Amino acid sequence: MPPRDIAEIVSFFHNEFIPAYSDLTGFIVNKPQEVLISIEYAFSHLMQHFNGDLEDELRDKNLEKAYHHLQRATLDCYKLLWVYMNTNIARLVDNQHKRKFCVNMVEGDLLSGYQQFRAKAQEARTIEGRNVGLDVMPSIAAYKSACTEGKKILMNIDEIKVNDFEKLETKAYRFITAKEFIVGLLTGLISSLVIYAIQIFI
Repeated sequence: MPPRDIAEIVSFFHNEFIPAYSDLTGFIVNKPQEVLISIEYAFSHLMQHFNGDLEDELRDKNLEKAYHHLQRATLDCYKLLWVYMNTNIARLVDNQHKRKFCVNMVEGDLLSGYQQFRAKAQEARTIEGRNVGLDVMPSIAAYKSACTEGKKILMNIDEIKVNDFEKLETKAYRFITAKEFIVGLLTGLISSLVIYAIQIFI
């Protein structure tokens, strides 16, 4: 729905966009280009709304476009946040040892929560598809709800244990690699000596 006045955009900015943008940038410690572009477009249209040289109808249209870009940026924030959350959670869920020893919740609850997290995203995509060209707010609410499920899982992941486990995995891999190298080297050396001995005594 188009905004009624500038106050509605200000309210949306503080109550919807800022929380979404803060969650995303705080999680990935970065500012995605697609979101920044939408913010730039919203700002440009907002400045046109305050352009006294334009007719009132054009100024109102620019206000509406600014609102739509801000809504788009908010939706993108939650969609991107879900993707980054899913990457982190899936990396843990797919490792049976990590999900047992690096999460402060029962393994069954973790798997159930992850299933709910993904189901919410699927529901959000369905809602978004149904509302193409219509009101974007139901889509924003749906993706926000999906990300809330992700937060429930992430808050139970012990990052210290994850880091310690990954260090242990790295050391184990290096040990196995070094062992395989030494075994291969000795095997090659022994084979060479055997061939050499055969050639001498034949």
